Amino acid sequence: MGIFKDVMLFSITAPGLILLLILISIWAGSNKKLSKTKKWIIWGVTIAISYLSTTLAVTKSILINLESFAPKKTISSSDYDAIAILTGGINKGLFEDSTSKVGEQFLKRLISGLGLYESSKKPLIILGGKTHKNEPAESETAERILIELGVPKEKIILDIKSKTTYDNMIELSKIINKYKFKRVVLVTSAIHMKRSIEVAQKMGIPITAYPSAYLTDNSIHFEDLLPTQKNIKINAILLYELLGNIKYSLY
Repeated sequence: MGIFKDVMLFSITAPGLILLLILISIWAGSNKKLSKTKKWIIWGVTIAISYLSTTLAVTKSILINLESFAPKKTISSSDYDAIAILTGGINKGLFEDSTSKVGEQFLKRLISGLGLYESSKKPLIILGGKTHKNEPAESETAERILIELGVPKEKIILDIKSKTTYDNMIELSKIINKYKFKRVVLVTSAIHMKRSIEVAQKMGIPITAYPSAYLTDNSIHFEDLLPTQKNIKINAILLYELLGNIKYSLY
């Protein structure tokens, strides 16, 4: 399922989408049955989609709106009993004796959660199971990082089962009930917060949002209009999140 999801995401985002359009354009150019007008239309669409998928010319406003769903605000340690962090994917090569490596979004979530811990010393709940065969659970990788950064092991509560946002909330609900927490502050990427909050609300989980790992600010910059690798990555993340919101809205 993981490989299928990666292939599908690649095929509908740059560079996979651009590659597909280039192949269609080459086919159109060599097809003698197509009129010049149709060929120019296909080439024009290819150029337009290639540009839009590699820049934030159109998607910036959507991104800003999604990341502003739960504005970040100062919270007091008296407002929560524990800090829940949603992990965000691991790659390979972090530790000498392990192949695990956290992604950028994952690391920024951990840093935000660690900041809350340092100011409150409240328990850290790390939510995330295995996403790769023969790899530790994402939460176990996070635990090791946090311990190396000085967090006592007894202050960390792990969920090693969940693989989706929905599963995250199911396991969080179990942990809240087990430890009798009254309110938990939820740390995840700003772009992912809307989906997380809506799932939590449907389950009746009392959370306070603490978004992190912002992909953009509220301004339009010249570089947003330029085709860059960074913009391609942001658009891919945005598309994945929008599809996730659609999926969870059907629940």
